[in-house]
Amino acid sequence: MKPRKQQPRDEERPGLRPAARPSFTCPRCTRTSHHPMDLRYGWCGHCNDYTGAPTP
Repeated sequence: MKPRKQQPRDEERPGLRPAARPSFTCPRCTRTSHHPMDLRYGWCGHCNDYTGAPTP
């Protein structure tokens, strides 16, 4: 069995850094999501509710 090729760490990957990605922080529980649909609809997976204002 061939050993799996190790994936590069986030610091070594080109593109957006985690801090530069758009994010949504829930006003109720203060958890942050970087998923684009959570940002778009104001969804908090922890609260299981739409807690933010939808963005266009």
